[in-house]
Amino acid sequence: MFIGLPAAGLGGLFFLLARGAGTPTDGGTVFYPAVLLYNYTVIQFAILILLAAIMLLMLWLPQAIRRLPRFAWNGAALALALAGAVLACWGSLPRVLLVNNYVHLDRAALGGRTYQLGARIAVDGDNYYVLCDCAQPGVICQCRRLREAGAPAFTARPELVADHAAGTLSIRIGARMLLTLRP
Repeated sequence: MFIGLPAAGLGGLFFLLARGAGTPTDGGTVFYPAVLLYNYTVIQFAILILLAAIMLLMLWLPQAIRRLPRFAWNGAALALALAGAVLACWGSLPRVLLVNNYVHLDRAALGGRTYQLGARIAVDGDNYYVLCDCAQPGVICQCRRLREAGAPAFTARPELVADHAAGTLSIRIGARMLLTLRP
């Protein structure tokens, strides 16, 4: 059960995150740590949970064949781990298939707010920058698309630069300015 319960819990979490919290939507409110957790760890955790379920299966089979004490209890732990593996693998499909991914690029503070810059990258080619406006410390955010900045090009890492005097944010790649906006 020490492996089965966490596997089922993590699998369920990633399944739920894949259903909407994985990528910020236009005008949507997100819990930004959940967005980062999903986009940067879902594949690794899905593999880890799958390996844990396989390990439990290999340990449980000899117990079940010989009908050792506690084989039913260990079978319940195996069922939880298998359910977690199925949920985690299903939840990781959007990330694996590049259907809808989010990449965090930079952050800046302006006027007592934290701004998170990211990019939506998808196989359908509908790629754009995303700016999330967050209350300090940058956990609960309101996000919006920045299509006017153009499609993300990763020749160099984009930066989000705050100009406190003018009260503006700029997206820059090297010396080139993509967009300046007043939040």
